[in-house]
Amino acid sequence: MTHTRRIARLTLDAEALAGDMANADRFRYSDAYSEFTCGSWKGSALCNGSGDLYDTRIVDYEGPYQVTEHGRQMPYVLDLIGRHFRTEHLRFVRLGRIAPGSVMVPHRDYLELDESLTRIHIPLHTSPECFSSDGETIYQMALGDVWFIDAAQPHSAVSFATEDRTHLILDFTTATVEEALAFTPDADAGIPEEVTFPRAPLTDAQRLALEGLSAVVDTHNYRDVLALVIKQYFRSDISVAEIFDIVERIAKNGGATEAAERIQWLRTHALVTRLD
Repeated sequence: MTHTRRIARLTLDAEALAGDMANADRFRYSDAYSEFTCGSWKGSALCNGSGDLYDTRIVDYEGPYQVTEHGRQMPYVLDLIGRHFRTEHLRFVRLGRIAPGSVMVPHRDYLELDESLTRIHIPLHTSPECFSSDGETIYQMALGDVWFIDAAQPHSAVSFATEDRTHLILDFTTATVEEALAFTPDADAGIPEEVTFPRAPLTDAQRLALEGLSAVVDTHNYRDVLALVIKQYFRSDISVAEIFDIVERIAKNGGATEAAERIQWLRTHALVTRLD
């Protein structure tokens, strides 16, 4: 499998997409995987193994994919997929929406599956105030960009915007990115430098301020503390491991033993193996 990279940029039909997105605004979304969100990330299944529009979890299944009722209400998006991708390898199509002010806990996907999938993201509604991460690299995906996301590696996202960010998320059973595509991708340049954002070192004052949250942390607000540290990760040179280290230390120093244990659980669940 290759690394996260921008594959191409599609020219989207604004009018047709607007019609689909108006329908999507009326969808009922699932909060599956909410443990990986501080704030709100919600999903809507357009294609999956069951045809159930509320079935948004990624699980192994036999047979071809089924289009859900939500999928049938997005004809332009389904046509876009059919024209640009090899749908014989397609397993899941979802909309993923991040609400303003929300962050994704850095995590690895496919830990619960027998094999990893090939994941594609296409932003359908986004903002210059939305950012993604691949390990220690912070970058942006623009409207209509086609990205391969190495979801088996730690990754995250944040929205500092004032509207929901909506991505089309596709998963394929292919060994390479190229096998999922019905077009020739751009040359592999990884994550282009022009869409990355360098981060300044975390200052001693900033670290002291964060760790001062030990005075107020408890089991009711530790996820708010986690969200704050993740948002700082998008601005300052903090590693994924340091995010969990800092929050766990804040909880322990504040005597919030249960909160520290929950952070330890979440680190394992998100990055090592799925826990019950």
